Amino acid sequence: MPEYTPQTEAQIARVLAQRGSVSGYDLAGLEEAEARAFLARYAADHVADGVTLEDGVLLAPAPPPPTLPLPGPAPAAPQPADAFGVPAPPPDFPPAPDGKASPWLWLLTLFFAPLGGVVAWALSKDRDPKAARAHLVASALLVVLPVCLGLAAALLLPADLRQQLADPGLAGKPAAWTASASGNPVYYYFGTAT
Repeated sequence: MPEYTPQTEAQIARVLAQRGSVSGYDLAGLEEAEARAFLARYAADHVADGVTLEDGVLLAPAPPPPTLPLPGPAPAAPQPADAFGVPAPPPDFPPAPDGKASPWLWLLTLFFAPLGGVVAWALSKDRDPKAARAHLVASALLVVLPVCLGLAAALLLPADLRQQLADPGLAGKPAAWTASASGNPVYYYFGTAT
């Protein structure tokens, strides 16, 4: 009868790891009775590992059941802090999802209307053409809308106010200020009248 050697044990361990079970037919160069004896010895040596022998077949331990995450929010990862314990800011703004333009581009459009809208369009035209068009339209509206409102306000002024504004006689005259009952100007210095 052949000996149970470390090479035999390694062969059994390799087959058990690959297939999950080992029978007497899986061991090369051994007869059925010798193979069963080696499998029984391997099972006896590796009881702590969960290996079992059933009907001459060596079985690997069953994998542990999957653990399900607990309900509720995931715990936050600790953020690095500086020497005073103040947490560090995030490394960068969160990136926009694929196919979408960054919402931060709207700040360019709103604060720098004509030029900012063109820059926002150039930055987002490849990723999100719909948003790029919206940047151009919004920047155009931010330029045209105040002009239109100014023209509408000028045209909708009452007729007498328009007549006074159009009267050339008022062009060179200073405005009449009635600062005091006497007609003399009142000067304020640090909040007191002189």
